[in-house]
Amino acid sequence: MTELETAIILAFKGNAAIVAAAPGGLHNVEAPSSAAYPRIVFELPTGLKSNTFSHEKETLLIQFKIYTRASSSSTLNDLFDKLKAVYDDNKLSLTNYTTISLRRTVSIKTKSETDEKVWIYMVSYKIELEKN
Repeated sequence: MTELETAIILAFKGNAAIVAAAPGGLHNVEAPSSAAYPRIVFELPTGLKSNTFSHEKETLLIQFKIYTRASSSSTLNDLFDKLKAVYDDNKLSLTNYTTISLRRTVSIKTKSETDEKVWIYMVSYKIELEKN
């Protein structure tokens, strides 16, 4: 697991409200089928490195998917608010990098194509890091 992946998980675990609201936990890339609902999955689909003579920076995309299994999207909306409290414009705790910015770029609410009771909130963040 990369330092960034670890920092994402630690930020999640450090917020009691989101931990309590997502008993299925936070998972990297894929949740086991046995994970309870609601649950959250994240991945780092892309990254771009840029160097100058004195600075090394990385810009990455973090994608979260919040899954709930309910007749309405109210739990999904609540978890989205809690996710924003953890990650919107916050600094992640990293040893080798400094967080320059962490901005939400996209958020889309949808339903599963295979299970009509599963709601999904796809939330993307752009994070800019500078190597220490």
